Amino acid sequence: MKKIVIIDDEYFFRQALIKYVRSFKDEFTVVGDAGNGKLGIELIEQYHPEIILIDISMPQMTGFDVISYIQKQALQTRFIIISGYDKFEYAQKAIQMGVQDFLLKPVTVESLHKSLRQTSERIDQEVKKDQNLEVLDKKKPPAAATTTRPPPVPLPSRF
Repeated sequence: MKKIVIIDDEYFFRQALIKYVRSFKDEFTVVGDAGNGKLGIELIEQYHPEIILIDISMPQMTGFDVISYIQKQALQTRFIIISGYDKFEYAQKAIQMGVQDFLLKPVTVESLHKSLRQTSERIDQEVKKDQNLEVLDKKKPPAAATTTRPPPVPLPSRF
């Protein structure tokens, strides 16, 4: 079950998202929600969710500020932006920041579920890839012992 944090300044929208996510049964669980970016960061650092649903335009910190901060902390999480703004610049910046999806408000249950499922599958694939790499690393023969050579002797100069 993937943990989700919801960060959006619209209280009733957050409540609707929580209700939507709960309807997805055993796939996802909302571990917290926040009305601004600063509180959202506290929840992220506390719960280490796999997925964050986040708005862009919020008081105190924008969604992009939160994403940038969390990426600098090297926390392994994925972001899905849910915004009422359909500005091309926002979508472009989201892509540059590695956001998984960009949904426009109002969000349907179906589009949210599809986005969460796709993001969850990407996480699972990455985890499996990391596990396979660990197995391969364990199977590698130890590196051959290196012999130390004496330092090279400088050649005499002709002058």
